Amino acid sequence: MTVCLHIRLLHGSKGVPAVTYATQENDNELLIVLHWHKRTLVVECCHGMVLEYFTLVVKLYVWQHMCVALDLAADGVVILAFNGELNKIIIDQSKITPGGKVEMKGGGRLIIGQEQDSVGGDFDITQAMDGEIADYRFYDVLLTPEELLSFTTCAEGLSALTNQPFLTLDDCRIEIKGPTENQLFLIKKYDSVTICSRLRGTLALPKNAKDNINIIDRFQHFNSRCEDSYVSLYWAGVKGDLSTGQWVQVTSEEPISWHNFSNPSQPVIDQKQCVTVASRIPMYHWWTTPCADFTTSCSLCNFTSRTLLRLRGLCQASLFDRELYLHDYENEQPKFDGVLHSRVVWSNTSWVMVSRLHQKLKAVMHADTPDTYPIGLHNWTISGDKCSKRQVELMLTPCSDEEYTCGDGTCISRDYNCDTYTDCPDQSDELNCEIVIVPKGYSEELFPPSFTNDPLSIQFFINITSVRTFDLASFNVAIDAIWHTKWFDSRLTFANLASNYQTNKVRHWERLWTPELQVTDGTKSLVKGAQVPGDVYVIRRTEPLPDNDQRIIEDHTYSGKNNTLMYKQQDTLEFRCHLDLHLYPFDTQKCYLVFSVRDLTYGQGVLLKEGLGVVFEGERRLLEYKLESEAFTSHTIDGVSALQ
Repeated sequence: MTVCLHIRLLHGSKGVPAVTYATQENDNELLIVLHWHKRTLVVECCHGMVLEYFTLVVKLYVWQHMCVALDLAADGVVILAFNGELNKIIIDQSKITPGGKVEMKGGGRLIIGQEQDSVGGDFDITQAMDGEIADYRFYDVLLTPEELLSFTTCAEGLSALTNQPFLTLDDCRIEIKGPTENQLFLIKKYDSVTICSRLRGTLALPKNAKDNINIIDRFQHFNSRCEDSYVSLYWAGVKGDLSTGQWVQVTSEEPISWHNFSNPSQPVIDQKQCVTVASRIPMYHWWTTPCADFTTSCSLCNFTSRTLLRLRGLCQASLFDRELYLHDYENEQPKFDGVLHSRVVWSNTSWVMVSRLHQKLKAVMHADTPDTYPIGLHNWTISGDKCSKRQVELMLTPCSDEEYTCGDGTCISRDYNCDTYTDCPDQSDELNCEIVIVPKGYSEELFPPSFTNDPLSIQFFINITSVRTFDLASFNVAIDAIWHTKWFDSRLTFANLASNYQTNKVRHWERLWTPELQVTDGTKSLVKGAQVPGDVYVIRRTEPLPDNDQRIIEDHTYSGKNNTLMYKQQDTLEFRCHLDLHLYPFDTQKCYLVFSVRDLTYGQGVLLKEGLGVVFEGERRLLEYKLESEAFTSHTIDGVSALQ
């Protein structure tokens, strides 16, 4: 036997049965099932004596072409032809009962698109096919590999296949159960053209008289919602070009090739540069209208492929689908179907998200106006879900992985997010540009944890730019310096990091733990100027983390475990130097500064020099002395790591 069909799945159920045949003796006398999540096709028959698995990628909302040929005779093979590729599996003979006969018995019930756990009954909604089937053929013979490939590549001459199918969808022996669905969208909103674009569609335009009639006939029942003062059903994607006097397509600005104006040479005039299509007598005619009026009518939106939308902001345990497709209508509004069980629909008063699998699962969108569409950022009230929050912000976005979603649903390049220029119509791309994401429960008083047996490493570097004062009489020295500390804090996550660290300046860094330096001199006195507040930056060292759809914002995030925090300070350090002047003026002196992190014991962290630890960039020849050299040494003083 051979089963061939073209299939387009709209939901990825637990198992999508292409065909199931049951008898009183065996629920699965024959079972051919696509597993969307597991990326497999299962062929089972004959009391479980045949059970074979094929690996394949099943895509949603895309037509796919397959044939399964089952040879139970001497050869004992299962052949799968899928989208023009052929795979063959030899039936595992070890599963066949000794002396048993591998065969399918008659007298059962054949069901297409729904698994049956008993003959013609015990249906499970998770085992139903939600999709479309075309050219279903059931053969009681084994098709050749050439015929299988011919069907799955839609090759010319397919109709000339030698064997006639035993059963097709047109067969009077097959009874259709349940509703069937169809696919153009009319969008009613004051900015319906913008909504159409955001949903990845383009304004549709009838190409000929047949198109023009079909569209009006198909959407006639929308009159009550869409008719305007001109008794027009929808605004056509046509506008007048005053400079050329031509009627052009809105999307391409190319001259139209066909129209249905009452006047074959309809002129373009300033007051009426837009076009609507009449839904009443004279039906199907095109009217010129003021462009200001088209905002009150519907727009016809055309899609060349199913628009994928992603839902962001749900908790990890949420039962709702994260991926939905724009698919058909419900209550005269576009419907968004999830890949498994949930959908977003209009409920006459608001947009709701419901499930065909979990009856108590529901979310209601709160909108400022009744004609607001659910795309973009909105507040929702959730019930029956596994997330703890009932009031949440969710983002339903049609944007790709390389794009950023504005609050109103507009898509822009991710590179434009937080680049100091507003690109979103609502300016939302420059509103959430925090560098540091501080988790709940974070304490700036606790040292960052270490994931190894070694204590936390804090690197230190100081650049002395000049010796401002060297006073022999008072033993006082003053130097101008720039110094910084660097460390990792694995508790934090960073966002929107640029390659130039100076762009990654942290605002409100007081919320973070930062090493508080204590600086003493050779006389063990505190150094003046060392406590001056500085600035905190993040140095990007890694690629972004994988996208996290629990976050509403589609910014690039980075782990605090692998990207560096830097606390940078600058001031004049004033300290005393113990001078030995017995050999003056032929003397050599050593002055000391000792750096340590307040309250940081050696077991918690260690202060290490970065590179050389110290450089001097000023003038070395002073009034009476010359600065010869500078160096760093490590010490542990009273259990505290220090650099001298």
